[in-house]
Amino acid sequence: MCRLMAYLGPRRLASDLVTKPKHSILVQSYSANERVQSIGLPGSLNADGFGIGWYKPSSDSTSGGSGDGTSQNNKDDISPCIFTSTAPAWNNCNLTKLCEKIESSLLFAHVRAAYPGIPVSETNCHPFGCGRYMWMHNGGVARFQRMRRKLLDTLSDGVYELVHSFHSDSAVCFALFLNQLYDGTHDWNTRARSPQELLSCVEKVIAIVTSMGREQEAADDAAGIPPGADGNVSLLNFCMSDGSCLIATRYASQDSAKCASLYYALGTSFGKQNESTKEHGFTRQDRRSKACIVASEPVTSHSSDWVAVAPQHALVVTRSKCGSVIDALLSPILGTSADSVASRTLVGRAMQSLRACEVPGKCVLMPSSCIGAGSNSAVGGMASAIGTDSTHILSKHDSGVTALSSRSGVLYSGASDASIRAWDIVKLECIAKLFGHRRAILGLAVTDDDGSLLSCAGRTIKQWDIKSGAANARCTCSVQLPKQTGDILSLAAHGNRVAIGLMDGSVHLYDMHDLFDHGNLDLERSMTSPAGIRCPLPGGPCTIPLLQVDEHVSVIAGRAVQTPISTHSTPARPGTPFVRAVPAATAGAHGDTGYYRHCAAVFATLFVNGSRMPMIVSGGGDGHVLVWEYEMEHGDARQQTLMRCASVLYGHRGAVLCLCSVPTRDENDVHVLSGSADSTIRVWDVNLRSCVSSLQAHCGHVLGLCALPGKGSSFASCGDDGCVLLWRNFKVVNRLDVWPLKSGFNPSTASSLATFPPERLGLLSLSVCSSSRGASFICCGTADGTIRCLSLHGGCMGVDDEEEEGEEGEEGEGNIVTPMRAAKRHRAEIGGIARALSVPSASVKMGNGPEVRCYDAEMEAELRPFVAIRSVSVGGMRRSSCLAAASFLLELLERKLGAQVQLLNPPPNPLTGDERNPIVLGRVGCDPDLPTLCFYGHYDVQPALENDWRTPPWELSSINGYLYGRGATDNKGPILAMVFALREVLDECSSSGSRLPCNVTFVLEGEEENGSGGFDEAIKSPEARAILGTSTDVVLISNTLWLNDTQPCLTWGMRGMMTISVEVSGPEKDLHSGNDGGAFSEPMRDLVKVLSTLYSDDRGNDGPRLAVRGIYDGVSTSSASALHGCNAPGIFDTELYRQSIGVPALCACGAGEVLRARWCEPSMSIVDIELPQAEAETVQDRRDRDPSPAGDESVHGANSAWRKFGPTRFSVIPCKAVGKVSIRFVPDQTPESVSSSFEQHIRDAFARLGGDNRVSVTIHNTGMWWLGDPSNKFYQAAKGALEAEWGREVLFVREGGTMPVTYLLEKAMFCPALHFPLGQSTDSPHVANERIGRQNLFKGRSSLRRFLHSLAHACPPSA
Repeated sequence: MCRLMAYLGPRRLASDLVTKPKHSILVQSYSANERVQSIGLPGSLNADGFGIGWYKPSSDSTSGGSGDGTSQNNKDDISPCIFTSTAPAWNNCNLTKLCEKIESSLLFAHVRAAYPGIPVSETNCHPFGCGRYMWMHNGGVARFQRMRRKLLDTLSDGVYELVHSFHSDSAVCFALFLNQLYDGTHDWNTRARSPQELLSCVEKVIAIVTSMGREQEAADDAAGIPPGADGNVSLLNFCMSDGSCLIATRYASQDSAKCASLYYALGTSFGKQNESTKEHGFTRQDRRSKACIVASEPVTSHSSDWVAVAPQHALVVTRSKCGSVIDALLSPILGTSADSVASRTLVGRAMQSLRACEVPGKCVLMPSSCIGAGSNSAVGGMASAIGTDSTHILSKHDSGVTALSSRSGVLYSGASDASIRAWDIVKLECIAKLFGHRRAILGLAVTDDDGSLLSCAGRTIKQWDIKSGAANARCTCSVQLPKQTGDILSLAAHGNRVAIGLMDGSVHLYDMHDLFDHGNLDLERSMTSPAGIRCPLPGGPCTIPLLQVDEHVSVIAGRAVQTPISTHSTPARPGTPFVRAVPAATAGAHGDTGYYRHCAAVFATLFVNGSRMPMIVSGGGDGHVLVWEYEMEHGDARQQTLMRCASVLYGHRGAVLCLCSVPTRDENDVHVLSGSADSTIRVWDVNLRSCVSSLQAHCGHVLGLCALPGKGSSFASCGDDGCVLLWRNFKVVNRLDVWPLKSGFNPSTASSLATFPPERLGLLSLSVCSSSRGASFICCGTADGTIRCLSLHGGCMGVDDEEEEGEEGEEGEGNIVTPMRAAKRHRAEIGGIARALSVPSASVKMGNGPEVRCYDAEMEAELRPFVAIRSVSVGGMRRSSCLAAASFLLELLERKLGAQVQLLNPPPNPLTGDERNPIVLGRVGCDPDLPTLCFYGHYDVQPALENDWRTPPWELSSINGYLYGRGATDNKGPILAMVFALREVLDECSSSGSRLPCNVTFVLEGEEENGSGGFDEAIKSPEARAILGTSTDVVLISNTLWLNDTQPCLTWGMRGMMTISVEVSGPEKDLHSGNDGGAFSEPMRDLVKVLSTLYSDDRGNDGPRLAVRGIYDGVSTSSASALHGCNAPGIFDTELYRQSIGVPALCACGAGEVLRARWCEPSMSIVDIELPQAEAETVQDRRDRDPSPAGDESVHGANSAWRKFGPTRFSVIPCKAVGKVSIRFVPDQTPESVSSSFEQHIRDAFARLGGDNRVSVTIHNTGMWWLGDPSNKFYQAAKGALEAEWGREVLFVREGGTMPVTYLLEKAMFCPALHFPLGQSTDSPHVANERIGRQNLFKGRSSLRRFLHSLAHACPPSA
């Protein structure tokens, strides 16, 4: 008995297949574990030679590609390369060296154990080759020596000359195969043939050998000749290839005899999985397979990888024409006990269909009219992109999201990294991580009672208890299926039933209580009684596969917890009562009695309610959809579930990869939808067993289907073409494309389909998740590990119920459906979904109740275009964008609030004469009896030049519950929160007939990030007073952050700021360090020495002390009142703070010391050292030099002269150097005393140097500190509003930063100011990846609404 191995898949080194795996074919040459010993070959050695054969890889069979195994450079080069030797494989150094260099996508390997009487020679070593064909054999031909002449006599002359060896039964069998191909033409052994033709030829060889063997056995028995060493049974495990497909057989000439072992394994790729153990194995990125290994024995230790080929069956492995995947079909060998008309019909149809599969080259787009007005169109109304501009992105998985399931506002996702995550669909946040599986998660299902989550990976099914919520999920049971079934590829649950689809082509149905409630098992009955299983598998006895309880570790809310399976001792179970879904004997399509089952892996299972009884629908890699009926029978002791295959639905030309059901128009029945690798979706009436419609729209594999809320047949589909299609009554009404996060593609600027990049992101799974608040999301699992969630608002998935019923009534009365009425219905259907996919609706209908306005959805929709405006004020380079942002706010205040608005222009810059960005003023309410609130914000933002942005900075991206984009938290998000808070207050007052609780004015400036130049003068002007009035009660500002990420805060104090430059100058020009270095006092050296004197070597409790005399004058020594309890344990985590700012250590120890240093102590920071500049370069000069946005937004004015020296910069001594210092001073200090102390210190330190250089100190900007009163009525009202909304204690905090406008507004308005922060401490304003939490933004809006209402009580109307 020999050992063989064949590989078909992406191109790989032969060493990864032949020599490196733990139980490789090389190891099997001296340690074969499954050799049949009945043929006179004792032991486990295969030392009589070896061979490898391979096809030259094609240009497209790169790693991960498909390839056809033949060279694209030379089409005539289709013959395999073969290397053989009679030496033992383990002792041949050439084999190891060759395998390190050979790379192929189709490879054979064989180690030989010679039969008695068959010589050891290279001509007898496998594989054999002829033309384009390669052949191997494991087993033997019984009585070969006595029937060899008869076998050779059947050969034609042309083939007889090609027999490799007349002594080898394997070589003669190969000759018999070639003889079936021979037709006398010149290309008979190079011409391409279909897999069906090749399988037929292999079956004919088996038939010839079996027939002659039986004749020889009869003749020998008649002559009294006993069987030889090769026995009475021919074992014909053949393996052949033509360079594009692979066929392997497992056959014994007697049905009762034991066949030689043969296995196959499928996966996405094969390679090393563990560096330490050098373990190799298959990995899965999704349910589909791209690589296959056929072997006499498993070459890896992962039992889930391997499926035993059924006895008397052939395995046909082909590269699919529907993309770079593998199709693997099991076919009963003609004339054996496994063969039947029914099974042969199924296999024949499958092979014909898969061979005819072709994926269209282009996506089939709906007409442009199918996108409703106002949709977020990307290509002239033809498609919408849902990459980063119109979806929420959940990103926690490290690899492709292969499974999704949802229930009760929680989305569960499983990935190929073996992890499961639970997401709150309202907050769009990860709330739990579940670990325990070791392989890719390919199926998830939530039980109908919402009590359990079922997951499958490899051969393991786990049950997770989610009764206490997803955040407290725990694994309660883990069950492992028997070996040799392969991976579980699909999972469905309904009631107390679980249906799974397996890689071996079988469908299993389980009773959930029997499957998981192992503490109450009747172990004896489950081991001995096959009752409940109607019939056995073809060719095998009726058995109940063994199930094993598996240990596991679950991670709950981020904590690793070892969970015992049970409190009592439970042995490894020999079995669990369940039913294998193998149908009972039934009349086949051609009157034959046989077994209906899938002949390939089962990729999808689905429960549906049939007209007579419940049904299971399964879809397989054979392109078939099978309908199974099951019912309960009551036995003496227990109920038994009985299944039978009711019908087989044909039509697909590729593997069926997904299933779902949608209601029909009368809602009393359902249609089943099947998505296929042939890019089509078929609609089936399972009761009538017929195809209702075939839908073609995708240009790749259809990998996900799910029903959408609403009446009618509304559903969504997705595929690896990166498209999500929305359907209504089997018509596409919207198409959306998903792009990688860093593709750099902006759909809003695409002018035609040609501008779309080709690398759309593959979608692997699909689900619809609805929350208790009525919001629904289409969730797509992608290949990059993210989940894209698209909002579906309310019941706007089509025509209104009343309108639809009315139209049906009209048609039912016999009226003719006019073109106008049909067009009206079509527009209504299209508009419904288009509205749901574009800018979120203004209202949501909750059941039969009144419409509730979606203020949060409207606010988020308005924030997207607001963030897209690049309103950078620094340097005045985005003047037009700032004007656009001001116009946006002006129009928004008018449209949403009906506000009285005005644009106010501050005075020009007195130094440069440049115009400043306008201030947007607005007013809502003019009742003198009501309090007046003035809201301040700024629409200008910092540049976004950092390279480490995760998302495009000028596109609002929703990821893991956060909205990313420049200005999201500083300050565009808070501005819109205030606008929509007031909009809700206006609606509430309108519906109740009451008056506003307060007047509201808006002051929205565009120069805050640029120093607020001219703001003080503008706000005091008569034009401003005409809008703002003369009486204001409180100024509200929302431009600070929380102290941490969990507790809402109110800010009541800020430090002041002063920017100062210190210039040291010396020579008249730059000098050369080689010629002049060391001859004079260099300005840079003096500057560094002077700046170093600012800091003392002494350290206080709060860190390093400043050495400037008088800098601590006026600083309070008591910090208890200033900290306001924020130094209490658990509020401010210094380690998290250190990590968030990315420093190795903090200067102060303890929360109180760090906060005091940030809030209550003055500080000096050297922020820049500037060298002399060349002639000033105008903004227009920069644009001419660098027209890109980066050049336009450069924050460095002109190019420094030294930059032009390039690498020789190290030889230039600058003639002057300027150090820039930022000083922060605290309440009770005056800017005059601070600046005086600083300047005197610099001059004293410079004088001590004793040089001849010159020093000057320049004060550029000064911003005053600010201190509020936390005990006043406005702070207390704000505290009550935040606590009511968040249900948490509110912290009173101070800021180390400075906002000069706070002090200016208090003086100008003659009223106190209040800082009402919305963002968390980790929101990253001014730097890359600026963000704001969606929950913070939404709850912030609601908190502001509460605060506006509370002002009526805080400031009651005057008598």
